[in-house]
This record gives sequence, structure tokens and C-alpha cells, in this order.
Amino acid sequence: MEKINLSDKIWGDIIRIFMDDEICVNEKNEIEVSQKGFLVTKFISEEYDEQLSFDDCVAIAKKNGFTRGTFYIMADTPLEGKIYQYANCYDGEPFVSEYGTTRGYA
Repeated sequence: MEKINLSDKIWGDIIRIFMDDEICVNEKNEIEVSQKGFLVTKFISEEYDEQLSFDDCVAIAKKNGFTRGTFYIMADTPLEGKIYQYANCYDGEPFVSEYGTTRGYA
């Protein structure tokens, strides 16, 4: 897994930053949701000369309630896209890595 620099820019027309609800089993063997999920969609266009960095995405996620764990960033163009994972739940520094690809506007 290759780590990506948090100051790197993300390329895509549509950027989605999301985290699913985290479902776990507590000590009483009951299922509970431990974090509230979120979805933020940013529409980026070269004509507006706007870009996001991975640091910007982390700030957006924190503004929406993210504290610890993982969340995902999907950067789409009409023909292809990439999905990235941000993690701050492991030993060491928080990091971003490529998680997968899409066939565009997934």
C-alpha cells in the first residue's frame, strides 16, 4: 500500500468524501452504531480553477464529525475515477492510500 502525501491535489470533476456508519458488537453482544456516517459532494471544475488537496478533504471530514477511523474520497471524471482511503486508526502517522478505481461517474 503506497502512502500519498496529504498536501497532494486530487484530480476529478466530482469529489465525494464519505464514511459509512460503523457497526460493532458491544460487550453485551448487542449491535450498535458507534459513529454517524456522512457524505459530502464537491463539484470541481477547471473553469472555476478550484482544486482540493487530501488535507482539505480531512478538514471537511472533521467538520462533518469524523474523529478516528477511516473515511473514503472518490474522485470521478466522466471516464474514470479513483477511490482513496484516509486512516488515522493505526500506529504511526495518519495516511491516505489508493483504495480502488471506478469507470467514471460511479
